[in-house]
Amino acid sequence: MSSAVTLAILMTASLFSVEPVHAAWTSGEWTVEPSQTIQCYHAYWTSSGILSSLCEAIRIDVLANSQETNALWDFYQITVRAYNYNSSTMAVSDDSVYIIYNLVNGASGTIAVQPQGQWIWCPQPTFTLTYLELSVNLLVPCQQIDFWDNIGSTQDTSHWHSYSPTGTSIFNFYSEQGIDVSIPQGQGWAFSFHYKDETAHFHYSGTTDSCGTTCMFDMTVSITVPSGHVDPPPIGGGGCTGCKEV
Repeated sequence: MSSAVTLAILMTASLFSVEPVHAAWTSGEWTVEPSQTIQCYHAYWTSSGILSSLCEAIRIDVLANSQETNALWDFYQITVRAYNYNSSTMAVSDDSVYIIYNLVNGASGTIAVQPQGQWIWCPQPTFTLTYLELSVNLLVPCQQIDFWDNIGSTQDTSHWHSYSPTGTSIFNFYSEQGIDVSIPQGQGWAFSFHYKDETAHFHYSGTTDSCGTTCMFDMTVSITVPSGHVDPPPIGGGGCTGCKEV
């Protein structure tokens, strides 16, 4: 298997009972499942003569805020979950997670982040990512987390670098990071995701795969949210009574 898995997944509205793609819709959730991203390498542990299949994957979730009534903006909660299927024998001690999306004249952007750059004591704690009606509990990595929100003229990149100064595990079976973002009302939008396990798992043991001692778990996927999102009717049934403005 290649050291990089690239999936371009266009989440059409028909997959989520919204027809057609450009029809108006209020609620929506788009995902990339671990079964679509799983990556395995086959390490030969010379000390024990055992050939092991070692696997990692990511899960992506993009959830629209179906309750807000802001006339200018739509809001989305975006989370990335990284899995280590061999956590009992293989420690992930250094990884990077990226969420990338385009800006419109700098108007849209990231409005909430978890975790933020900080030291986090193990075992892994749960942090809450919340904005307006969007809220989710995330099992975040532990030890050192560096976070950058790199805002360019046309692109916003959220980047977490999580690592252990002593080379121990930063998460067990899985870890999560996420952001809340604002996007101009009713527009479709593309989000890209990149996960890379920076740990040198196979530097000494090698693998039976073509990448040998240079194999890295490295995955890139994307989700496109369709245009056509509309807010629910304002509370009160007329005018803008109960509208939330941000």
